[in-house]
Amino acid sequence: MESHRIDEVAGLVGREVLDLNETSIGYVDLVFVEHETGRPEWIGVWSGTPGRPRVLVPLRGVEAGGNEIRAPWTEDVMHEAPTYGEEDDRGHVAGESGGISLSPDKERSAYLHYGLEPPDVSGEGVIRAANVPRS
Repeated sequence: MESHRIDEVAGLVGREVLDLNETSIGYVDLVFVEHETGRPEWIGVWSGTPGRPRVLVPLRGVEAGGNEIRAPWTEDVMHEAPTYGEEDDRGHVAGESGGISLSPDKERSAYLHYGLEPPDVSGEGVIRAANVPRS
């Protein structure tokens, strides 16, 4: 999934995420969009185990089919990815209260972790969690 609108990826929330070897790493918890463009860039993945960190996985390169999402990385790579949580609530979401947003530093760190180039956008490049319905 390279460049999709938020309405096209809203159905990803709740789907199981499989790694390169088809090992389940968890479920899509959130879809994050780039603040300036509104373009979905990341999925937040939770293992389903209370207390386990929630990790960022780029939408680039993932394939959605049926009730699963296949990512082109191994379980280890995704579990070692930058995490998100309440500490990321920085109030960057205009007109929305309580939204989760990622700092530009965390976004850069996630791009570096996956070896991806950030999209070319103007501004700070802050991304925020989209209000998408859970399926």
